[in-house]
Amino acid sequence: MPGDTSYDLIRRMPLELPLRGTETVIIAIGTNDAQIMKDSAHPRVSDEEFRINLNTCVDLAKRHARWVILLHPYGLSPSHTMQGIRPICPQRLQAINATTSEVAQEKGCWTIDLGGALKDDHFFDDGVHPNPKGHDLIAELVWEGLEKTGCLGN
Repeated sequence: MPGDTSYDLIRRMPLELPLRGTETVIIAIGTNDAQIMKDSAHPRVSDEEFRINLNTCVDLAKRHARWVILLHPYGLSPSHTMQGIRPICPQRLQAINATTSEVAQEKGCWTIDLGGALKDDHFFDDGVHPNPKGHDLIAELVWEGLEKTGCLGN
């Protein structure tokens, strides 16, 4: 859902996963967790909280799915400036990407990394939300990643 953090995903997963009946779950979370509240010393979700929450999300997903894939946050427009009510800090996003890789390794999950693929013309003017061209590229990259995992044919 728009604006969700990893805390919100944890609340939704136990209700939604049993209804979906899928063998593959893609977890795409982290951009909103990278937001800062006052300054970089006050993150919306701390690094430690994000690690715990992502581990919980993976554990919940593994109860219902054979394949769990973690999607790295796509990042920000290269010309993004920290602005808005809750700005997204690029350094926080880097930390979240590192944690995503570590959790995937620890839990035996696949990852799909979109980092660096999206350019300025893939975003709306806010530099945060992908425009239709950006979503097309994300879909292509996710499809390629799914093909590599082998989950599409099994």
